[in-house]
Amino acid sequence: MNTLFVDFLERMEFLYQEIRNDLARLPEEALDWSPAEDMNSIGILLTHLVGAAQYWACDMPAGGDSTRVRSIEFEAAGTTHAQLQDLLETSMVRMKASIATLTLADLEREVSSAMFAGETFTVSWCLMHAMEHSATHVGHIQLMRHYWQNIHTSA
Repeated sequence: MNTLFVDFLERMEFLYQEIRNDLARLPEEALDWSPAEDMNSIGILLTHLVGAAQYWACDMPAGGDSTRVRSIEFEAAGTTHAQLQDLLETSMVRMKASIATLTLADLEREVSSAMFAGETFTVSWCLMHAMEHSATHVGHIQLMRHYWQNIHTSA
């Protein structure tokens, strides 16, 4: 496998490990908690992060067909540590399998997104977006963990 793909997977695994580290520091009730009505919980953020990563790093490079329903990701509730850990593991396994099929020539290939009204993206752009989007939401998850710990340990 080309170094670019190896590095992409290593960076995604790093981001997923950051999430695992945060999950390990929280009780179950923190997973559905939000500090404000218009903020997403850790469970929602993680469900959405994985849905988006799968879409951009797996579905789009494979040609754009997807069963993803983005709106459902924002309805996640009652997820457990075990379910979220399994979601991360399943996502990484799928991503590794998908990336293993790619060549450097594939990076220049354009794919069309039904989710974005047929807009086209290069496979390279899709992979970079999967990583940047994931990193953004890892930061959100870290902030939510910090908020939870600050509010619940100072009470």
